[in-house]
Amino acid sequence: MKINQPFQVFVRIRSHSDSTNPIEVVNENILRISNREMSFQKIFTENDSNQSVYEGTLSKFISKIFEGFNMTVLCYGMTGSGKTHTMFGNSQDHYGIVYQAVKELFQLKKNGFIKISFYEIYNEQIIDLLEQNSQNLSVQEDKNGDTQIPGLSQQCIVDEDHLVQLIQQAQKRRQLASTASNQYSSRSHAIVQIQVVNYDEKQNIKYDGKLILADLAGSERCYNYKNGGTQKIQQEGQNINKSLLALGQCIMMLNQSKSHIPYRNSKLTRILKQSLSGNSMTLFIACISKQFSEETENTLKYAQQACAIKTQLTQAMTQIQIQQPKRSISIEIQNLEQQLNNYFVINNGLHKNLNTLYQNVQKEQETKVIVQNVEQYIASNMRKQKLIINQIKELIVEKENQDKSFTYRGSEVRFCDLSNKSSIISQIQPHTADQSCQTERVCDPIQFDVKHGRHNSQQTINKIEIHKIPESKRFSNPFLSTMVLEENTKKNVLQDRTNRFKIKIK
Repeated sequence: MKINQPFQVFVRIRSHSDSTNPIEVVNENILRISNREMSFQKIFTENDSNQSVYEGTLSKFISKIFEGFNMTVLCYGMTGSGKTHTMFGNSQDHYGIVYQAVKELFQLKKNGFIKISFYEIYNEQIIDLLEQNSQNLSVQEDKNGDTQIPGLSQQCIVDEDHLVQLIQQAQKRRQLASTASNQYSSRSHAIVQIQVVNYDEKQNIKYDGKLILADLAGSERCYNYKNGGTQKIQQEGQNINKSLLALGQCIMMLNQSKSHIPYRNSKLTRILKQSLSGNSMTLFIACISKQFSEETENTLKYAQQACAIKTQLTQAMTQIQIQQPKRSISIEIQNLEQQLNNYFVINNGLHKNLNTLYQNVQKEQETKVIVQNVEQYIASNMRKQKLIINQIKELIVEKENQDKSFTYRGSEVRFCDLSNKSSIISQIQPHTADQSCQTERVCDPIQFDVKHGRHNSQQTINKIEIHKIPESKRFSNPFLSTMVLEENTKKNVLQDRTNRFKIKIK
C-alpha cells in the first residue's frame, strides 16, 4: 500500500457510565465537542475492539517495515483513557497493538530476523525493562544523526509465545502509582522497539526496518492529583509534563515548519526524533474518556496540531554481497559434513568395542556364576569332610574304649593305666587243663597309643607284659599275639587317615 500521508492521527473514545461529556461522533472521521468539529484519520468508538483498532491503523502499513521503512505508533492521553489497553491489552482475547503487530510480522517474515527491546522513561531516566537490575541508560546519536541507546538489550523473538512472555515480565517492572484517575497508573513512558532485518537474495539487498510502539504516561497536570499527592508524585508529574511539553513543542514547530526543532529538550523527544522528523511512518492515537471533559479537549487540541505535521519517508536499504557468503556457507557445510562422517567412523568403531565389552562382560558374568557354584560345592564338601572327621574321631574314641576290654576264649585281658605306679597285670586264664603251668619267659611288650578327648593329646599306655605259656603247644595261646598285632595295625591305619584329614583342613 502506498503511503500518501506519513503522519496520521486517530482518536479512540472510552465510554463511562457517569459521563456528562458531550462528545458527538458525526462519522468515522469527524467528531463534535463543545460545538466544535474536529477531523481525524479515523475515530474509534467504545464499540470498537482492539482488533478493530489494529486493523484500522498499523495493519495497513506494517508490511512496509520489510521494505526498510520505520514506523511509530504513539498512544497519547490522560490517565484512565485506555492508552495501555490499546497498546498491550489485558488478555489473549483483547491483545493490543504490540502483540498483534508481532504476530503479523512473523506471518510476513520470509528471510530475516526480528529483535525486540523494551524500556521505560521514568523521571528522565531510561530503564531497560528486559533486564532485572537495569541502570540509567544514556541517549546518543551516531554520525548519521540516528538515535542510539548504548547498553540497551535486544532479544531475538522466536515466536509469539516468546513475545508474550517477555512483555509480561517487563510489564511487572514498570513504575505504577495510584492517582485520582486510575488506581494503577503508569508513571512512565513505555517504549517497545522492534528491529526487523529482511534479506532480498535476488537483488542482493538487506532492508533494515524499525517499529516503535510508545505507551505515553498520563497527560494530566500534576495539580490534578487529589490522592497521594506526595512530593514524589509531584516530581513524577513535573517530569512527565516536561517530556510531554517538549513533545508538544516539537509537534507545534513541525506544524509551523520551523527550521529548528527542540528535540534535545527531553529524552522522550530525542528518542522520537526519527519518528517526528519524517524518517518514519507515524500513527498518533489520541485516547480520550467522556469522564474528563477538560482533559479530553486538551488531548484533542494536541492531536489536532499533530494532524498538520508534514513528513517524508526515507527507505533504509543496503546493497550487500550475498553470493560470496553463499559460497562460504557451502564450504562450511562441506566441512561440517566431513566432520560428521568422521564422527560416524569413530562411532562405528566405538560400537564394535562396546559390543566386545558386552560379550566380555557376559562371559565374565557366566564365569562368576561358575566360580560361585564351584565355591559353593567346595564349601559343601568341606562341611561334609568335617562331619566325616568328627565321625571318625568319635569312632576312634569308641574303638579305644572297646580295646580297653576284650575277651579271649573266656579269659579276660584287661589293660589298665599304670601311671599311678600301681601295675596291674592282666591275668590270663588258659582254657587248657594245666592252668597253673606258667613260665618266667617274657614276650616282647606291646605299646598302645590311645587318644583321649578333643585335645588330641596322646597318653601312653604303660607297658603290659603278656606271659605266654611255655613252648609246649599244649599250654600255648596261639591266637593272642596275632589278635594284638591286628588291633595295633588297625589303630595305625586310623591314625594315618586322621592326620591326612587334618592336613587337608589346614
